Amino acid sequence: MKIRNLITIILCAVLFVSCTAQSGTVQEPDSDNGRTEILKELQEVPEELLNAKKGSTRIGLTAILLAWPRGTDEELYSYPDGSPTPNYKKALDASYPNRKNWGPGPKSGACCDVYVGTVVRTAGYASDFPRGWDEQIDYLRTSDKFEQVPYSGDLSALQSGDIILYKRKSGGKHVLIFVEIEGKPYIAESQYEKYFGYIGSNTKKIRKYSNKKWIEVYRATR
Repeated sequence: MKIRNLITIILCAVLFVSCTAQSGTVQEPDSDNGRTEILKELQEVPEELLNAKKGSTRIGLTAILLAWPRGTDEELYSYPDGSPTPNYKKALDASYPNRKNWGPGPKSGACCDVYVGTVVRTAGYASDFPRGWDEQIDYLRTSDKFEQVPYSGDLSALQSGDIILYKRKSGGKHVLIFVEIEGKPYIAESQYEKYFGYIGSNTKKIRKYSNKKWIEVYRATR
């Protein structure tokens, strides 16, 4: 009888360990895999993005996919006469479908936090990523999906897909995504009632680090 009880205990222990191991291997680097479905509906999605597992890679490539390419005529992405790219518009509708109470600029995608939020959600990395600069910095500071990167203005410390927020003493706030294209640094951004998402080469706004402006950088941890 004692031997039978011992065998039963051993079998239960083996089953428990097996179930625990399986539950730890099923989950992807992030559980927000549903948002990646929108990528299949967008135009000219690179295989590199569809196959990417690393969060920062997915965010960086998605930022490029949704933005107007570098060198695009400014009139095409200027608000309100220009427009978001078809990819950005479709991704925005999927990521934030309930925008009835938003202002006209943010509702159409001409707002820095809306662009960054749409990129992160579309990349499938964080489906709960909020909009609003204050909400985003609170989220980034407390979420285990992101870590703060030490930064003092040296672009070599950055990686494609890093989210950069800055605030001037005058009160101005901005959020954008650092990207690399063919090994060169660029910024992917949108601006409130000024621009829809585009790729810019003016990195001075994130190089200049002074007592008049503080900068925080966050990187995907998975």
